[in-house]
Amino acid sequence: MSDEWRTIPAGSVARIEIGGTPARDQPTFWSDQESGNAWASIADLNSKVVVETAEYISDLGVRSSNVKLVPAGTPIMSFKLTIGRTALAGRDLYTNEAIAAFFPDPTQLESRYLFHILPRSARSVITDVAIKGATLNKKSLTSMQLLLPPPEEQRRIANVIDAIDEGIESAQRVISKLIGLRHGLLRTVILALPDTMPDARRGILDDFVDWLSGGTPAKSSPQFWNGTISWITPKDMKSPLLRRTVDSLTSRGIAAAGSRLAPPDAVFIVVRGMILAHTFPVSRISGSAAFNQDVKALLPRSGLAPDYLMYWLMANSEAILCLVGESTHGTKKLDLSDLKTFPAVIPPLASQHKALAVLRAMDSRIDSELASVRKARSQKEGLLADLLIGRVHVPQREAS
Repeated sequence: MSDEWRTIPAGSVARIEIGGTPARDQPTFWSDQESGNAWASIADLNSKVVVETAEYISDLGVRSSNVKLVPAGTPIMSFKLTIGRTALAGRDLYTNEAIAAFFPDPTQLESRYLFHILPRSARSVITDVAIKGATLNKKSLTSMQLLLPPPEEQRRIANVIDAIDEGIESAQRVISKLIGLRHGLLRTVILALPDTMPDARRGILDDFVDWLSGGTPAKSSPQFWNGTISWITPKDMKSPLLRRTVDSLTSRGIAAAGSRLAPPDAVFIVVRGMILAHTFPVSRISGSAAFNQDVKALLPRSGLAPDYLMYWLMANSEAILCLVGESTHGTKKLDLSDLKTFPAVIPPLASQHKALAVLRAMDSRIDSELASVRKARSQKEGLLADLLIGRVHVPQREAS
């Protein structure tokens, strides 16, 4: 690290302001997106730049509360509940009392550099707070230590990190477009084309699959858990192809759960859980697997390829979600009788394999882009650590 680098309290190079919340029992303090002022909570800090917020406050709400204006480009950070989540204000906005806005002295501190170092600096404060049993507040934020190079090097570092971020965001935009294309492909090759085929089989879903139910062994019996058999629950089903599950069972655990081991050609669907309010999870896993009572395993009968069944369920997910009801406790659920009688048109195996070739090629491209993003993020984290402690310096030519 150069001798020009220094560690100083955040309060000595930036003014820190805490937001507020207008009275909830005063409807006139609140507004809509069209006529109101953006008002950010922690939930809105889910991207690098915050432009739109979930809630908006009126001019009267601004005047009648302790909110402070946060101009566009200002770094903001959560310091309560979820600590260290950062963003840049993408417009003039206000925040609640769980978010601090940092107004740096431009002669000493570059705003974009501050945005990048805030999470790392906040982590040290969190550790100190945990040890002392104190709470994070404006005083502790003011004393939070920042490691700062000269302003010109701050700008160079920020430029490099911003360029990496732009590359990641560009790849994510490509992925979003590919996912949109994939959705269109699903509707075309799975839903539209089979209807034009005279040799397609027509019936209900129950004509083409067998059904298996799952269960959960006693959590208090360690001999049932941490075995070699994957145990699928809705929390595992975040992608179509599962590589691993959070929990695993022993053979004794499967017997105790009262469920059967699903074979490798099974397709798993969620039939109970709040995720059904908006998403119908469908997954496969390599090898046999057990599963809990919120999941069903569908076994394709002769003439139906397992992957085609998976894509067929995904293509029909919007219609299937229309069948979702509620249990007596308010949990979302799919009635099995409704699902079994869902209309199905299944083309011959040869046509299924042609459709699968198209869909797998698209999925392969999406997976490749996702892998590139994961790699870029990993590389960014390593470079970020080196840049922000002065182990790696950015040459002058990188300043632009």
